[in-house]
Amino acid sequence: MVSVGLQGSTRETTADGHLAMVKSPPMNIATVIRQLREERDRIEAAIKTLESIENTTPQSRRVGRKLSTAARRRIAAAQRARWAKVKAAKK
Repeated sequence: MVSVGLQGSTRETTADGHLAMVKSPPMNIATVIRQLREERDRIEAAIKTLESIENTTPQSRRVGRKLSTAARRRIAAAQRARWAKVKAAKK
């Protein structure tokens, strides 16, 4: 039976049933550091992408147009006429 112990060692059971600590090969620290840096770069890129999305406004958002009072009155009168036509058709 083999189980992983602390600090890179493993425990193996000997033929007579005793546990023996066996040193595993040392970790390649340079490889671990390289992998961590690559992961950091991926995370930073993801953060920049999310920040750029957060700082943009949707294209569908339009700046409100100002209508003159006369234009609003014409629109309101036209809508009242449409509703009157619908109500008259129901009777």
